[in-house]
Formats: sequence, structure tokens, C-alpha cells
Amino acid sequence: MQSYSMRKIEDYIGKRYGHLTVIGEAPKTHKYSNSFLFQCDCGNVIAEQPTRVMSGHKSSCGKCEYAGKTGIPTFNPDDYIGRKNNMLTVIGVADKKPTEKRWKLKCLCDCGNYTEIYPDQFNRGAVKSCGCLRRRGTRTVDSRSKHPLYGIWNQMMGRCYRKSDKHYHLYGGRGIKVCEEWHDFWNFAKWSDSIGGRPDNEEIDRIDNDGDYCPENCRWATRKQQNSNKSNNIVIEYNGKKQTLAEWSEETGIRWGVLNHRYHRGWSAERMLTTPVQIHKKHD
Repeated sequence: MQSYSMRKIEDYIGKRYGHLTVIGEAPKTHKYSNSFLFQCDCGNVIAEQPTRVMSGHKSSCGKCEYAGKTGIPTFNPDDYIGRKNNMLTVIGVADKKPTEKRWKLKCLCDCGNYTEIYPDQFNRGAVKSCGCLRRRGTRTVDSRSKHPLYGIWNQMMGRCYRKSDKHYHLYGGRGIKVCEEWHDFWNFAKWSDSIGGRPDNEEIDRIDNDGDYCPENCRWATRKQQNSNKSNNIVIEYNGKKQTLAEWSEETGIRWGVLNHRYHRGWSAERMLTTPVQIHKKHD
């Protein structure tokens, strides 16, 4: 690997690391050879070894309000989000506490728990789970996985946060999230109990198909109700009433295929829904 000293300073000028931006090469009189000049967001200019700054060990001039703080991660989150190593899938960047010097990745464990680890720990596979591998047999893991709602919750989380999920593009890929409260499985289970529990053969359904998974936007619904709520359904308004083609078909007795054909031929709502279906008789 080429060292910083062997590469042109022009390769780095303008690049930003934490609160420091490379603006040039430090004078040769500096105590460390091959140092760079960095300008802090506060305006101060310092000379520092590039390895210390680019590795995240130094993120500001050290003499301003940014001292000890890093406004942005020193790594690119997009390089990690969606990747999985062992039981952990990266879903974002964790909030950085004032006492922490480095940023962490927020990971979703296969067991449903969350944990925060450093990027190098993730890359090396040094942390394999949220800790559940050490807690097998305890309530934290077993009671959750045995709960009848766990599979539904786990699939919901996968659709929104696991890029490897086959349905991710329809959910997380278009911005659908799960509210922070429901990131804890037990809160999701409590919500279900509060509305009478999950009826047999009903699935979790979002009332607003473009909204997130949260208590105020979710219900238990039959497959028929879910199909009527899909974002690609055709909705027709007639006499102040809005319904999908499937619902209008059920109300009028006109087959869905007939209504769909009329819609794509440009018929008005009134004509679509009131014109009787002609029955063509066969001639002997």
C-alpha cells in the first residue's frame, strides 16, 4: 500500500475528515515529516500527521467547540448499510454519545435485538451477535422466538431494513420504516394485545400504504383487505364514494375484469359502473 508521503498532496486537498479539511502540505520544519495542513470548521489551521486524522483519532483542531466531537462519521455509511456478517445486519449509524471518540454502526441481530459496534469489529467479524449467543436459553431469546407474533415482527423488520430481503425494494427501498417503539418486539406484542390481539389468519397491514409501521397506522387485516389497500390498486370515485375496482365489482356485481377493461378504455366512472354487461348469445 502506498503511504501518504509517497502520494501527491493534490490527491487530498479539499477532502474532509471530521471537522478538518486538507488545505495543503505542512512546512518541512514541522516536528513530524510529511504532515498536512488541516483547516478546522472553527477556522483554525493546524499541521498534523494525516494518519492520525484519517483514522479518526483527531477530528478537530482541539482548541474549539468541536474538540472531542466529530460532526460526521469518518467512514461512508453506505459502504456498510445492508451488509451482514455472522448474525448482524447493519441498518445505520448509531447516535454518537459525547463521551465517545468514534462512531459506531447500528446493527440488527437475527434474534431481533439491536447492538452497536465499531466498523472494524464488523469487518473482522469480531462481534458475531448482540450477545444472544452467550445468552441461549434465557428469556431474552427463547421467549421472543417462541411468541406467535415473532415471525410477523421479524418479517416486518426485514422488509424495512434488510436489503437482502426480496421485498425490501417495496418497503425500506421506498422509505418505509418501523417506528422506534416497535424496534422492541415486546412493545409490538403489547400493541397487538391492546387492540384485542391478532385474529386468526389476519396479517399486519398499514392503513396508509405510504406510511410507516406504527400503532396509529397499523391494523390486523384479512388478505382481501390487504389486497384492496395495495399501492398499485385502481381507485374510482363515484357519487362521493372512493373504492377500488375490486370493491366496486363486489358492490355492482360487474366482474373486475370488465371494469378494468372499461377503465383502460377511458370510460367515465358513471359509465363504467352503471352500464349493464351485454351478454352475447350464441346462434345455432
